[in-house]
Amino acid sequence: MQRVPRMMAVMGDAAKISYDRVLERLRAFYAGHAASGGEGAEDAAIVSEALARPPAWAPPPAAEAFAATRHFLPALERAASGPLADLAEALRAAAPHCAWVQNPGYQRAMPQDFLDNYAALRLVGPEGPYLCDHVRAGLVLFGPDLFYPSHNHPARELYCVIDGTAEWWRAGEDPVLRPPGSVLLHTENQDHVMTMRGDGLLALWAWTGDILSPAVLTETESPAR
Repeated sequence: MQRVPRMMAVMGDAAKISYDRVLERLRAFYAGHAASGGEGAEDAAIVSEALARPPAWAPPPAAEAFAATRHFLPALERAASGPLADLAEALRAAAPHCAWVQNPGYQRAMPQDFLDNYAALRLVGPEGPYLCDHVRAGLVLFGPDLFYPSHNHPARELYCVIDGTAEWWRAGEDPVLRPPGSVLLHTENQDHVMTMRGDGLLALWAWTGDILSPAVLTETESPAR
C-alpha cells in the first residue's frame, strides 16, 4: 500500500535534485552579471541576493501539455555549445520535471499559432518552486519565426538569451538582433517587441519591482517586423 506514495516521494526528490542544479547555475549567472557592471547589473544583483541563500522549495505542479515544449530539447542541444552551456546541461536534467505555463491573458487574446509556439517556466517567485516574494525568474520559450507583439509590464525585466536569435525592439530605440549570451533590460512599463529567427528563442528572464502585475499586450506601433 506504500508503493504509490513512495514513488511520488522519489519523483519529488528527483525534481528537487535536478532543480537545485539549475539554481546553482542561476546563482552563478546573476552573481557574475551583477559583478560585470553590464546592462541590468543592478537588477542582476537583486536577483543574485534573493538566490544567495537556498529559498524554500515547493514542488512544481503536474506539467500541462503545451505544444511549444517540443522546441525545448532542441534548444538545449544547440545551447550545449553556446555561452550558457552549463545552464543548458542542468536544464536538460530538469526537463522531465518542468511545469510550463502560459499567461492567461495571452491564452484569451493571442492566435493559436502563437500559443502553439510559446511557453514560460517559473523557477523563482511567489508560486515557487523556489519561493520568493520580491523576485520572479524563469525561462521563456518561443518557436521559429514567431512574432511577439508589443507588450509591457510594471516589473523591471532582465533577459539573457540562452539559445536562438531574435530581433528586439524597445520603445525609444531601433530594433537590434540579440544572439545567445545577450543580456538586456526592459524598464518599468517599457513597450517591447520580439521577432524570432529560424531557431526560435530560449531565454532567461527575471522580474524585480512590481512582480505581481502581469504582462499585457499594447497597441504601440514598432518598426520591428
